[in-house]
Amino acid sequence: MIFGALHPGHILSATIMGMIFVVLYRLTKSLLVPMMLHIIWNLYAITGMLAFLDII
Repeated sequence: MIFGALHPGHILSATIMGMIFVVLYRLTKSLLVPMMLHIIWNLYAITGMLAFLDII
């Protein structure tokens, strides 16, 4: 919930991603896995925004 609240405009999707990060952490006992997913997710979002704006 806190992760979602810290992402204004994306509260629902960020809350769901936060829950996924928690599950991944509990399964792997490593912060590296959820951190890598967060990086990949942000790259996906940035690429989508840039494509929408016809920058790439």
